[in-house]
Amino acid sequence: VSAFGVTVALSGLRPALAMYYNESGDVKTRPILDVIAKIIVADKKYTVLPEDTAKGLVKHALNADTDIDKLKPSVLEAAIALKQVIRTYELV
Repeated sequence: VSAFGVTVALSGLRPALAMYYNESGDVKTRPILDVIAKIIVADKKYTVLPEDTAKGLVKHALNADTDIDKLKPSVLEAAIALKQVIRTYELV
């Protein structure tokens, strides 16, 4: 979770989403994208995300009509919020 923002900053939003959506490694990172998508939809600040799933987020980001410069801040804000929740609350 903590590396997601850095990955976006260094690689860009689309490559970061592609890396985290890929389930080929030992660490499952797709659930991070699921939570980020849910946060974005619940926040209602970025209103054009069609569904609150990792698949919906990645499909939307890869769509040629999507303005990445408007999506990126919402994704980063959601990632920061998720990181703060994990650091603040005990996970059960």
